[in-house]
Amino acid sequence: MKKKISVIIGILVLAAIIGVVVYVVNMTSDIQDTANSFFNAIKKNDFEKAYEYTSSEFKANTSLKQLETFFRQTSLINYNEAVWSKRTLEEGAGELGGVIRAIDGGEIPVTLKFVKEDGKWKILSLRKEGYGFSSAEVVKGMPSNEELSSMASQSIYELGKAINSKNFSDFYSKISLLWQSQTTKEKLLAVFKTFSDNNIDLTVVKDMKPTFIEKPGFVDQRSILLKGYYNVNEKKYYFDLLYIYENNKWMLLGAGINVR
Repeated sequence: MKKKISVIIGILVLAAIIGVVVYVVNMTSDIQDTANSFFNAIKKNDFEKAYEYTSSEFKANTSLKQLETFFRQTSLINYNEAVWSKRTLEEGAGELGGVIRAIDGGEIPVTLKFVKEDGKWKILSLRKEGYGFSSAEVVKGMPSNEELSSMASQSIYELGKAINSKNFSDFYSKISLLWQSQTTKEKLLAVFKTFSDNNIDLTVVKDMKPTFIEKPGFVDQRSILLKGYYNVNEKKYYFDLLYIYENNKWMLLGAGINVR
């Protein structure tokens, strides 16, 4: 009798589990529909239609042109179908993970996050997992002028601290992984030695606002170049700063400083 009861309980538990799985799949079908509709629009080169499936926050950070450029520069433009293997859903937010199967048979891992707006699921962000050195490519818009000014001042301030202390360990830990792969702390110390030899203190720009010589712009989908200067006493501190979007934030990829 006990054995029969345990079997019945097992069946009931299994039924409950199946019910939960079916419930979760049904609950996430709406975000799957949004994702599939989005990629089907991309497949038809209807980027305006695809843009309609994105959230207001997505649109605030990424223009229609940037969205189109992103897809045309990646293999996602060859979308054939999607296979979703990961689904999570919370109140007002959701996430899908899986692979995009391209027309040529290739598979591209992607992750999409969703937010609910006016009762409809909209795409909040899209991540294309990368291969080789880059860990991911993310659709990301241009930061505001205020953010760009802050980025420049902070980067040059951190560089100035390293030069003054003749120790680039902290500065090196804050630059992009890509730049780290191309240089060492010792090389950076040697490159910027002329500043310490001439007692040029770059840390003075910390609370200053730069003047951009050229309008900040994308070098490619994931990097930004800033060119400008600071007025310091009777001199100008010119800079060229290159940033790459890495690990969900803008990281310094290169720096050129000229004081005259």
